[in-house]
Amino acid sequence: MDAYSGSESASDADAEPEDSRSRVLERRAAALADDVLSDVPIRNIDRDSGNRTPTRPQPSLRLGSSSPAPSSSRARTTFLRDRYHPTRLHSPAPTKSPSGSSRHQSHTDHNLAAAEEPEASRNNANHHMDDQGQRFTSHYARHTMGFDEDVAMNHRSSPTPDSHAGEQPNRSETNTERPSDRFSPNSPPPTGSYQDRMLAKILSSEERNGRTLRNIADLLKSQDTRRRSPEQDNDGPDNRDQNWRTFKRRPARRDRDTLDLQKTVRSFLQRLESRGDEQSIFPDQPTTDEVKDFLKGRNRGPTLERFRVHYDGMPAGLWNVTAREVFTRVFLETYEEEEPGWTLQAVSDAFYSRIRSRRALWRKNKEELSPEEKAIKRELELKATRRRTRRINLWNQRLAEVHAHPGLAEAEEVLVRLGALGMSEDESEDEHQHRIHNSTRRPTYIVRQRTERATWVTRLVRLLDDLHYERRYPPGPDRTRGGPPRERKINPVIMSRLRPMLGQPRNYYSPFFLGSLDAYRRAELAMRPERPCRLSPQYTA
Repeated sequence: MDAYSGSESASDADAEPEDSRSRVLERRAAALADDVLSDVPIRNIDRDSGNRTPTRPQPSLRLGSSSPAPSSSRARTTFLRDRYHPTRLHSPAPTKSPSGSSRHQSHTDHNLAAAEEPEASRNNANHHMDDQGQRFTSHYARHTMGFDEDVAMNHRSSPTPDSHAGEQPNRSETNTERPSDRFSPNSPPPTGSYQDRMLAKILSSEERNGRTLRNIADLLKSQDTRRRSPEQDNDGPDNRDQNWRTFKRRPARRDRDTLDLQKTVRSFLQRLESRGDEQSIFPDQPTTDEVKDFLKGRNRGPTLERFRVHYDGMPAGLWNVTAREVFTRVFLETYEEEEPGWTLQAVSDAFYSRIRSRRALWRKNKEELSPEEKAIKRELELKATRRRTRRINLWNQRLAEVHAHPGLAEAEEVLVRLGALGMSEDESEDEHQHRIHNSTRRPTYIVRQRTERATWVTRLVRLLDDLHYERRYPPGPDRTRGGPPRERKINPVIMSRLRPMLGQPRNYYSPFFLGSLDAYRRAELAMRPERPCRLSPQYTA
């Protein structure tokens, strides 16, 4: 207490000319009374040079542990004011009192000297006062206060100075246990430093995640065991736990007997069909007439002397069913003594599976075309594509003419209902001349008339074609840029092969076309009520 008395007299002497500053410091000390009474890391301070060298954390004491803490609020305020006064912060080191215990007093003075400047720095940097003397805390202050509390928690677990008079031994030399041993799931919550507590949280979180994953794996194993039947599982109960993933995601595993049976069925069928080792050979195929005669009872079908499988038909067809019966009977008679475990159902299933695989290969070879056939097929596809493109372009240019003439506003509904598929298709009069790009003669297209269309609809679309030709290709020099319009000729003999449009108003269909249909065909049209089209008189004349 002698060291404090000297500082108190010096603080009172300096506070007399600065009365207002003393009151501010008193308010600050009262506000900090509940916050700063915590442990701080110990530092060695060189009083002569002012240099601070951080050292190993020493066993800390509560402020005032060397003497009884002030009991009254006034005494505690005086104690904090004396400690945090500017003159106290820069005062020389207190001398040792001859009346007190030398060991106890020197350790207390060392703690106070090390704690003075860090506490004052935190007080000056973090806790600021406004004009009325009220305290407010910055973000940095809240962060550093939290860190100091973590350090204080670490120091509380250290032994008291009374039990260790000398220096605290190095932690790395005395503590040899691993972090995972210190932070086991059954151990109490750690009270060490911030790093120790974070390490404990990470380890506990890792163990908790591991337990969760193991529980999910056990649940999936139980579901897979319930889903798989003993007939489907050929791995045995021991391998089931190792391969617990669903069997649908991996290939079906067959036992040795099943694989031997399938191999024998393939070789036996090859001998009956009198073919070589190549799988793509189909030497003898029943014709369509032979299959029809067999269905009518005029043909014996497949026999042992002439065994044939109808790969062009269904595997479950009558011809193939008879072939399966003949194959199964002969196969069992041949391997009855060699393989007595092969049953009738197993042989029949293996033969049916072989027919399906051979049929898929046969259909693939049948659909494969020669280069000449591929060229012809490609040309037909391009021809159909060009016709479809011309219909779409024709619909767009007719719709553009409707927008260009206000008197044809009612015709827009007709075009929208018909769509591009409702336009009549055409074909080139000379396909060879059409493919020549440098030809001087324009290609001519023959229109395929649609028999289901009403007469007034045909006149309307032809009117739009004439308006387009007059606007884009007028007589004289006033012609628009681009190529001339296509020349389309009407041939009353050539009819369209497209199916009639469905869901149109009743007056859009020709009365002659509707009269040629029966009740069922007429119901398929799904006709709607009539929608009259009223155009300007200049276009209807």
